[in-house]
Amino acid sequence: MRRTVPLAALTLAATLPLTACAAEAQEGANGPEAPAGLTVHAGTATSVHVMWNRADAGEDVSAYEVHRDGERVAEVPGETYMVDVDGLRPSSAYTFTVRAKDAAGNLSPASDTATLTTDGRRREAPRTVLGPAGHRGPHHHHLRLTLPSPLPSNGAEVPPEHSGRTS
Repeated sequence: MRRTVPLAALTLAATLPLTACAAEAQEGANGPEAPAGLTVHAGTATSVHVMWNRADAGEDVSAYEVHRDGERVAEVPGETYMVDVDGLRPSSAYTFTVRAKDAAGNLSPASDTATLTTDGRRREAPRTVLGPAGHRGPHHHHLRLTLPSPLPSNGAEVPPEHSGRTS
């Protein structure tokens, strides 16, 4: 007795190994190197600044994914090495990683982790206050006040490669 196998079963059997190979390529097999130099600094009680160095793949990186506690929270263009993450809770610990992505969608392995506990006090972002420019009268005053940015809670300075300054 001769047995025939339906065409749909053969098609499915042939595509399963291809699907597995495609998923493997998405996870770093052919993708860029993992970004290095990950740092996280407190911004306010509910936000942080996440910064990293360019992945070794350089121009082949089309984007970076930022992950907080294992969940993707931001994606930025490949020329960007910093992002602010908002919506955090005061006095809470968060762990961040970054992954590079190439134009084909291949992801690098995750960077090393960086962990930070947000400040318990609510701090405002820096702002500039201007006095009335057109005020004329016996008490004519112009006021320009720039409030300083809060420093990272550990007192560390922002590394020059993340500050926008060049040497």
